[in-house]
Amino acid sequence: MHLTAAQLARFERDGYLAPLKFRSVEEMKALRPALDEALSREPGLPGGDRWSARHQDCRMVYGICSSPAIVDPVASLLGPDVLIWNSVFINKEQGAREIPWHQDRDFLLLDPCVNAAVWLAIDDATVENGCLQVVPGSHGAYLPHIPRTHAEDFDATADIPASAKEKAVHVELRAGQFILFHKQLLHHSAANESNKRRLGLAMRFTVPGVKVKAESFFPGYCVYPVKGHDSIRSNPIGVPPRD
Repeated sequence: MHLTAAQLARFERDGYLAPLKFRSVEEMKALRPALDEALSREPGLPGGDRWSARHQDCRMVYGICSSPAIVDPVASLLGPDVLIWNSVFINKEQGAREIPWHQDRDFLLLDPCVNAAVWLAIDDATVENGCLQVVPGSHGAYLPHIPRTHAEDFDATADIPASAKEKAVHVELRAGQFILFHKQLLHHSAANESNKRRLGLAMRFTVPGVKVKAESFFPGYCVYPVKGHDSIRSNPIGVPPRD
């Protein structure tokens, strides 16, 4: 499941690869009810919420994040020892609004900023329900971002020229497919104008030795090994959840 030389070259050029396969549509359909039920339970960690960092208290979510189908492509970029440092379910129901153009500002949370991002479609992600759009090749540098002016707004919006938006492409994914992308790739998603939910799981990975500013999340926030040698797996930075 590791990336080929051609895929690595495409990632370096475009800043992303898609679609990659986690599970078939049929397998994802069979998995979805149990996942929905697991997400309906209260999280086991004080300070958490229903959608964020569920790899820490839900074994099913940890199993997705540590699956070789997900982690092996990440390891092709980061090396043999991989840690999951963040996960969040992004639930876009009917009528949910647009997420503006931005680059993930993970450099605020990682020192140094060694990172790879995955967005897994739990439901089909289409143009109608607000799939991701990306600007190929936009990962060369961080751009200025305009801070939000209202608490309910998205964190910040990238200040990008219209010419960059003209190069944007839609990344439609079937349930069970995912996009692997560079931390600096420009991306956004339109409003959900369909009558279908668009649930996705965003995962972020790093390597041992990177300091994760866990105090930015909640007490007890941990980083978990998902791939590597036994010496890494026994590192006291975290163990798989126990539900």
